[in-house]
Amino acid sequence: MATTAKKTAKKTARKKTAAKRTTAAATQPVQPAEREPKALLEDAGYAAAGLAHDVVELARALPTRLEAVRAEDLRGRVAKDVEARLAQLTTLIDKKAAEGRKVTADVRRDARVARLLEQTGTTRSQVKAAVTSVRKTADVTVAAGRNAGRRQAELAASQLKAAATSLRRSGETVVDAAAETTQD
Repeated sequence: MATTAKKTAKKTARKKTAAKRTTAAATQPVQPAEREPKALLEDAGYAAAGLAHDVVELARALPTRLEAVRAEDLRGRVAKDVEARLAQLTTLIDKKAAEGRKVTADVRRDARVARLLEQTGTTRSQVKAAVTSVRKTADVTVAAGRNAGRRQAELAASQLKAAATSLRRSGETVVDAAAETTQD
């Protein structure tokens, strides 16, 4: 019987302590670090239950809220957003195109680029003339015999030499322009 009396006394003491904690917690808030671990876990459980209740209430109210929002309103909003994004995209494209034009103009004004373009243009013309001359050499050789073919071959050789020189100069111009650019 002594054991039963001790158990009853411990239960009564626990109830009183729990009642004191509950009363103290209700009167003034206690910081989580100051709470007993057991009380903190209990409060966390109750807080989770409260959040679950809020979620259930939101889920119950959701169909009513969705009915209030009409599909046409959503389409109108989406259409406005799309129009706004397209306007932004158009503005951005125009802005970047203007910047690109400016950069291109700046590059074309650069003396190194102008020299390079001039040299490569000359090279292109000379290579084209050399190819035409070689083609004609074959045609003339067949049609006119050896003497005309030799004259045409000499002309083609001369033009090929000029084209090779022009190609070499174009390469030198590119190297020079690159060197100048790295020094800047």
